[in-house]
Amino acid sequence: MNLVLFIYFITQVFFFGTSTFAQKVEVNSPSLDDLIVSIENQSQENKVKKQTKKIQLNINDSQETVCTKSFRSNFRKGPNTTFPVEYEILVRGYPLKVIKYVDSWYAVEDFEGIISWISEINVKKNCGAIVKTPGLAFVYLKPSKEAKVMLSLERGFIIHELECWTQEWCRVTVENKKGWMQMQDLWGNL
Repeated sequence: MNLVLFIYFITQVFFFGTSTFAQKVEVNSPSLDDLIVSIENQSQENKVKKQTKKIQLNINDSQETVCTKSFRSNFRKGPNTTFPVEYEILVRGYPLKVIKYVDSWYAVEDFEGIISWISEINVKKNCGAIVKTPGLAFVYLKPSKEAKVMLSLERGFIIHELECWTQEWCRVTVENKKGWMQMQDLWGNL
């Protein structure tokens, strides 16, 4: 059967070279250079389409908080591993506010206002907070500045467990001790 089709094809092309089939093949067959240019153009068009599809800015992005998942996290100048590392954080649970989400990268801001990019595989959600006061922040026995001070925490101390019940006070757990901190001293998932 294949031999019959092949012979039929040969006779159509060679004996009836002026047929519409033969003309279409002749006219529409692009050169190798034309094919290369066409592939390059399609590739560039696809890149532009992919880039516009990848940018996904949600209304809730700027309200979302994530934190570092491992003990060593790289923060980059852009949303890709080809961008240079700006700095590293060597602690788990470092809170970050999401500014933008692009493809699988977060543009984040830390409590000091530094903005950089981190891969979503290096962060987790449901994080705590960090002490942002320039001096010491206090953990009180009760939600009152007149209550007994249980602990003093320095700027940059990470609190993994907290619940903010009012606009002023958060219940925190630090070193297996439960106490209260003023919300104004904290930054993160409040």
